[in-house]
Amino acid sequence: MRKKLPILVSSFLLSSAAFAATINIEPCSGSGSCSTLNDAIAAAAPGDTIHMEAGHYIINEQIDVNKSITIRGTAAIISTMTGIRISADNVALENLTIRDAASYGVWILPDVQNTTIRNNTITNNTTGINLGGVNTSIVNNNISNNNHGDPSYYGYGIYTDDSAGGKMRDVRIIGNSFTNNNSTDIAFNITSSAMATEGLYISDNTFRQGGRAIYLINTHNALITNNDIQNLGAPLGGKESTAIGIWGGNVGVIVTGNHLERGDKYGVYVQNMGAGENLQIYINVNHITGFNTAGLYIEGGVTPASLDATCNWWGAATGPRNAVFNNRGRGDVVSGEVTQAQVDPWLTSSNLAGECSGAPTPVKGFAGFWEHRASKSCIMINSDETEAMSYRKFGPFNVQKREGSFTAYENGPKSRRAGDDVRAYGFINYHNPLKVDQELELLTSVRMRVNNLGRTSDGRPDRSLIYHKVERCQWHPKWPFPKPRPPKPHPPTPAPTPTPQPT
Repeated sequence: MRKKLPILVSSFLLSSAAFAATINIEPCSGSGSCSTLNDAIAAAAPGDTIHMEAGHYIINEQIDVNKSITIRGTAAIISTMTGIRISADNVALENLTIRDAASYGVWILPDVQNTTIRNNTITNNTTGINLGGVNTSIVNNNISNNNHGDPSYYGYGIYTDDSAGGKMRDVRIIGNSFTNNNSTDIAFNITSSAMATEGLYISDNTFRQGGRAIYLINTHNALITNNDIQNLGAPLGGKESTAIGIWGGNVGVIVTGNHLERGDKYGVYVQNMGAGENLQIYINVNHITGFNTAGLYIEGGVTPASLDATCNWWGAATGPRNAVFNNRGRGDVVSGEVTQAQVDPWLTSSNLAGECSGAPTPVKGFAGFWEHRASKSCIMINSDETEAMSYRKFGPFNVQKREGSFTAYENGPKSRRAGDDVRAYGFINYHNPLKVDQELELLTSVRMRVNNLGRTSDGRPDRSLIYHKVERCQWHPKWPFPKPRPPKPHPPTPAPTPTPQPT
């Protein structure tokens, strides 16, 4: 049965079905605003579909989808200053272009359930989608250039904060394309430490030329997988470019199988934005290369031993660069509070299914242990003719020994014999490694006095102390070499054989 409804400015058709109807609408004639979509929503019953024919719909009034319906388009372009607000359960928006909103292109209100946003182009809004509710699917959309409006907060693709309100659960963001959203493509709980998202799945999306791709606060049980993030620039407002930001209060986040390549600042950035520490963070089997500052930066905010960043490809078989634990790495930098993360082993090729066996070069020649801003330093020599581990911030230093002999190459070769006092001044670094020619068992009494020239081990000024105390070096279980063997006991001197006396 088909009939014309007289309440509309532009006609639409109603076709009956067993359980639902389809309402067809066309754009208004002329260039002014028309209300055909709101009229169709008013006429629809739960379960109906509104089909928007091809054309440009200019709608200046608030569009409120307050019934469980589907709005589906065929090359339909909706220009709306106020966006589309979804306030009912079981709503779907499909095959539409939604643009020009001065706030949100789509706004899903709190506690709304079972929303589907599929196959749409969402562009030129202040923010593409403001997200709330439960069991939300955002699938196969083109979300781009959402930089319209107030420059103090525009530039987001998908955004959620206090304005959405309430906790969100079971959010799926799959197969979307994000391009040139100048602040952040996906931002969860961005201004609220009280909100939380429980169950988040971000998969198979592409991100290009934005400022930050994914930014999480207070997200529990999240899986970020198989995304392609490339060519990130500097975000608006002086924010720092980041492919994936894990920024406080997150629990149970898995980042795996992603391709992160080229960015103005960071690949993965972990910190605490006041929402509490991050717990159970797994960053494994990802391609992370070409980031100007660091592939992984840890600015606190994670419980020690709770960040697993093993089995990633950092751009080189030698692994990520770090002056302390992997000074021979040639891949992207891993920096910050790296003791809070486990980084090795790493992948030795760009094949994410390849061997995960990369590890720092074993340290045999020169090793050290110190406490940051502490009053003592202790350094041990422990092998023979093996290139030393390098500590750029150590030195000048003095060496005193009792047993064994060694050759030091600090500022030119200096050879000394057992029992000599050796004063060797200079920096131990990549170009001047310290070598020893005796085994540790002959060097059990080595002592070093370290003068860091008023600097701590990481090079920052230490005004409280210049000279470090002299300490006997003893093996520490955290040192990356085996516990030294005790010195071999010298065989007892045999008693002299009595000389026979002539009788």
